[in-house]
Amino acid sequence: MALLLYTRPAGDDPRELPVERIVEALRTSEPPIEDVVRQGLASRRHRLDDGSEISTLVRWLTEYQEPLTHMAGGTELASMDQWPGGTLMGASAKWAADSLAYHHLGAAADG
Repeated sequence: MALLLYTRPAGDDPRELPVERIVEALRTSEPPIEDVVRQGLASRRHRLDDGSEISTLVRWLTEYQEPLTHMAGGTELASMDQWPGGTLMGASAKWAADSLAYHHLGAAADG
C-alpha cells in the first residue's frame, strides 16, 4: 500500500485521500497493481534494474509465486492455508483492501 501511495500522481497528497479511494485503487485490476507501481516509480525516476534496495524490493514483490498446497515435509495444507499463486504485491493489496473495507468502511457504514 505504501508503494501504491508513493507512486500516486503528483498533487495527490496520500494523507488527504479518502479511505474509499485507497480501497478502490488497491482493488483495481486493470492495470494490475504491479504495473501501476512500476510505472509510478519510473515516473519518479527510479530505475528498477539498478540493484538498489527499492528495485530489489519491487522485483521480489512482483515476481510470480507458484501455488503452495503442501508444507516442506509433504503434508498437505488445509484449504484455508493454501496459497493460490500470484505475486506478493497482489496478495498484499487484496489483504489491505479487504482489511480497510471491513474495519474502516464497515465501521463507518454501521455507525
